Amino acid sequence: MFGIAVVVIACPCAMGLATPTAVMVATGVGARLGILIKGGEPLECGHRVNTVIFDKTGTLTTGELSVNEFHVTDKDWCQIELARVVFSGEKDSPHPIAKALVQHMKDLLGSVEEEAASDGIELSVMGMMSKKCCRKVENVLMFVKGVTSVSCSIDDGMVGTVKINGEQPDPKECVAVVNKTGKVATLLRGGDGNSGRLLEALGVQASGGRGISCMVGKDLIHIGNEPFMQEVEANINDKTQELLKSAQKRGDTCILISANRVVRGIAALSDTLREEAIEVVKNLRETGRDVYIATGDHGSSATGVARALGIPSMMVMAEMLPEEKMGAIEELQKSGRVVAFVGDGINDSQALVQADLGIAIGAGADIAIDAANVVLVRNQLWDVVTALRLSRETYR
Repeated sequence: MFGIAVVVIACPCAMGLATPTAVMVATGVGARLGILIKGGEPLECGHRVNTVIFDKTGTLTTGELSVNEFHVTDKDWCQIELARVVFSGEKDSPHPIAKALVQHMKDLLGSVEEEAASDGIELSVMGMMSKKCCRKVENVLMFVKGVTSVSCSIDDGMVGTVKINGEQPDPKECVAVVNKTGKVATLLRGGDGNSGRLLEALGVQASGGRGISCMVGKDLIHIGNEPFMQEVEANINDKTQELLKSAQKRGDTCILISANRVVRGIAALSDTLREEAIEVVKNLRETGRDVYIATGDHGSSATGVARALGIPSMMVMAEMLPEEKMGAIEELQKSGRVVAFVGDGINDSQALVQADLGIAIGAGADIAIDAANVVLVRNQLWDVVTALRLSRETYR
């Protein structure tokens, strides 16, 4: 009998070289496609993703919000007064909603000053005024730097005289105006002809994506959504509630403005869906992935977006704080889901870190880009699908 012995020697070098080579090639392909992949782990994880959660504002939508409506809901405040408060409180915020509010208030204040300059009466002779109008002048002027006291008096002929810091100013140095129809506006100028400066907002504090708190002059200001107003125990009157419900039915994002824990006004903002959002969501669902929306926005606004995208209402998570988004991802992971989160803002950073695959929109906040392990440099939502497909092809 004869026997044959075969010795097989396997060299592990092939496997050792193949994996990093595949990762290197895939990373290079991703870079050419505008997808920044931070290492091999995202490539390894991507093909296993069966659940994709999208932030709403700036991710599924363009993030280019505009103010549709701005209403004063308190008789003791005027629109210009409220606009100055919002501008001062929000002007340094990078949030898309804050940027839209600031731009609207800037446009509003500019148009009023222009109107007042051409159709107003100088400070030393205010013209025919009611007591209510006189009180509004006092309130508005107190929002200007350097003004510590304002008094407005009306004589028997209903002619108003204003004193600032105890003195009646020279109209050549300082001009305040009231529209001839009685609408209050201001135009304060110094010797160089520049407009007077607003009071700075002091101690600005952001509250988890719901709103901000600050001091403007002597007033405690809160600017944010309805849950935030409830949190700070701000009183919401019937007029505000009516406007709020109407705007929410349209799917608008609503921001309330409170002074000294009383809501004085409301702003309604709208956004538009990204052109590719519907097809991207459709593709993800057709390839067997569950798609959710997680947002801090009101439920009606989030549901409206979900309906347009074909996402079931049961997969909408609205009015969520950043830590609640993170908690929702964790619960899905505990149930065996492999989760990708797609976001763009400061409030998305915790969710991006918690997710198995964190995908940041390239035009988003720096902290979101740092927290993610995949960055869509071209700011295109279709690249979410491309990134997952690239992971699948690399794994194969």
